Amino acid sequence: MFENEETRERALLVSLDTGEYDAEASLSELCELTESAGAGPAFTLMQKRPALSVSSQSSESDASASYS
Repeated sequence: MFENEETRERALLVSLDTGEYDAEASLSELCELTESAGAGPAFTLMQKRPALSVSSQSSESDASASYS
């Protein structure tokens, strides 16, 4: 007979630290939320970058283009 093995879902967790909030605490909370959802963090990644500022006069297409 064949037995089905139940495997736990795994998740890749990513945090972008712009200095506007505590990214480490946010990633830690995301890990806890992942665990409570029944998955396990397979890999975590935190990248530090300066915050992008978009002037209020620029259009939405300008804002999305600045992230690429």
